[in-house]
Amino acid sequence: MSLRIDAWTHIFPPAYFAKLQTIASAAGPLKRWMELTPLYDLEQRFPADGQVDAYQQVLTPSMPPIEDLAEGQAAVDLMRLMNDGLAELVKAHPDRFPAFAGALSLLDPDAAIAEIERAAKLGAIGFQICTHVRGTALDAPRFQPVFAAIAQRNLAIWLHPVRGPQPDYPTETKSHDEIWWCFGWPYDSSVAMARLAFSGISTGTPNCGSSPTTWAQ
Repeated sequence: MSLRIDAWTHIFPPAYFAKLQTIASAAGPLKRWMELTPLYDLEQRFPADGQVDAYQQVLTPSMPPIEDLAEGQAAVDLMRLMNDGLAELVKAHPDRFPAFAGALSLLDPDAAIAEIERAAKLGAIGFQICTHVRGTALDAPRFQPVFAAIAQRNLAIWLHPVRGPQPDYPTETKSHDEIWWCFGWPYDSSVAMARLAFSGISTGTPNCGSSPTTWAQ
């Protein structure tokens, strides 16, 4: 029987989830994610796992992006709290969670680079990065050292789309049948990947070192 590994499964570690409930935006866009109980309730998550034999999950941070939840030291604290929690879950349930991709906040690139080093020591096999940072493209020069730090450690990148709800036509107020999500997220990921490639980041320029492996959702 071959082992099945799901390489992109979101989760809220317990301490991180508890912290989210103290954030003012928990009643806004964040509420949608907090209502998905398998993201934080392992008792609901595990039965779903057990329906498939020889199935494991590589854990990744759940949305929304840390950059949208906090800034300054608060964002750094959330980033560290998420990574500590992911590492603890992997340690506690190695048969279910063989590895994790760490969280980063790119609001402070220097803090992100420091966290790459720290989280790698905790066991992170890569990092999840969103397709833009509060509207700023990932090929902005200030983010290049972050990609370089990941590449230097030969770690992977999980590229997560963050395009929000948009109407399908100017005469409408919302997208019908989640069309914005079905087609908007692949577009968002494709644009980010193309911009990174055109910038030279993914071709191994002197500024960025070797090219990290990037997976786009």
